[in-house]
Amino acid sequence: MKTNLGKLILRHRFLWMVLLAHGVIWATVDVFVSPHPDYIDHWAQSRVWSLSYFEHPPMVAWMIRALVTLFGSSEAGLQAGALLVSLGLLALIYGLSVNLFGLNAGKLTLLGLESTAFFQAKSLSIQTEQPLVLFWVAALWALIAYLKTGRSRWMLLVGLLAGLGALSKYTMILFYLSWFTYLLIVPGRRKELLNPWQYAGGLLALAVFLPVLIWNQQHDWISFRFQFSKGEAGPVTMGTSSLNFLLGAVFTYSPLLFGWGLWRMGMVWRREGLRDSPETLLAVMTIVPLAFFTIALVRSEYSDPHWAVLSAVCLLIWLGKDLREQADRGRAGRVGVLIGAALVLNLGLLSLVAVHTYRPFLPLIEAYDPTRQIVGWREAGTETEALLTQSGMRDPEYVVSFFYPLSSQFALHLPSQPLPYSFQREQRNLWVNRADIRGDNTFVVCKVRDCDWVKARMRDRFGWETLTALGTVQPRVWGTPRELVTILRKAE
Repeated sequence: MKTNLGKLILRHRFLWMVLLAHGVIWATVDVFVSPHPDYIDHWAQSRVWSLSYFEHPPMVAWMIRALVTLFGSSEAGLQAGALLVSLGLLALIYGLSVNLFGLNAGKLTLLGLESTAFFQAKSLSIQTEQPLVLFWVAALWALIAYLKTGRSRWMLLVGLLAGLGALSKYTMILFYLSWFTYLLIVPGRRKELLNPWQYAGGLLALAVFLPVLIWNQQHDWISFRFQFSKGEAGPVTMGTSSLNFLLGAVFTYSPLLFGWGLWRMGMVWRREGLRDSPETLLAVMTIVPLAFFTIALVRSEYSDPHWAVLSAVCLLIWLGKDLREQADRGRAGRVGVLIGAALVLNLGLLSLVAVHTYRPFLPLIEAYDPTRQIVGWREAGTETEALLTQSGMRDPEYVVSFFYPLSSQFALHLPSQPLPYSFQREQRNLWVNRADIRGDNTFVVCKVRDCDWVKARMRDRFGWETLTALGTVQPRVWGTPRELVTILRKAE
């Protein structure tokens, strides 16, 4: 047993070396930055058990609840949990690539993952994409086992894992869309459309997804109505979001490897046709999500390159095999240059963001500058605690803001860790009873430009006629002023 374990560790020493380097680098970065506010928002939701939530299914909150139980409900605990999940996803995707195409293909896939801003920066936070990728890859592993063996029981495992993926993010439906596209376009697989085990797996996935359906039925189908509303837009913006999505995907998942991989995939597909193989399945699972969102966003006002993560994962697994084959045919130099350039380019992009974080120089509108959301909040929490203590409020239970990331940051960085309440998308505050928000247990935070609006909304929602400004907090990061936030409470 010990001998086998030693052989396993030795065989995959490249994986352990990469994971060690990844862990050390991002644990160091954690010392200088705070978790992303979306991550903190999911943490706030995880403090109240629910079958689902307004904007997304419950898996991300459940996962964070388990991690903070292990690592602690603190900034350090959240950062440790995020890094652990990041390392686990890298190992899982590497394992699938090795299982399919061999050790060298797995190494190239792993380096491809490290060449993406997504799999680097996501080491700092957990959002809905991480559990989605976890169960997508696990379900894909089971589905490929079914392709190889033909044993129907694998489809039940696929259904279970796909259901857990749907509890992570609604886009897991694209897994089944991709699979049925594969069955339709590969001649030898069309008979599978009549296989009852396919539908048994689908029913199992639906059964696993029931908590979300039950919760939405109890809340007037609010999540589904919100998701469908994202596609509403006027003709003036037609196509803009689709273009933004594609450009964002390219830069988020490596400008070199994403473009090169799609080109190579097209070349191989044209040469070899639609073979019944894991390679073809990976190609379909790359193209279907990418095409789906590109088309769906034509009339939308909103796009997010993170939605392309499913395509990127499948593409990088496929590309690992293709690059290994090119290296085997004597083109190892070309492969090395491509991977090296992708790694250097990603390092350059991340370095650019790091420099801007501490010495802002890029012409970004303040409201759309993500670097403002991850620095200075520890100091802001300390200063706010002092202001609240001076005003006689100790251990507040709620913090209110207009934009949810602002209240989320204060929720984490105060000792009492109050629950956040935001006016933006007020439906998302369903876990908070508004009657519990009182003058003696609640404070308000606002950016200077938003304070008048927030005061008016506090009067309308909670009857607070007058608010007193306790002061402002504006942490400096390496001498650079960041967010200026006013701290308010109800006038006595």
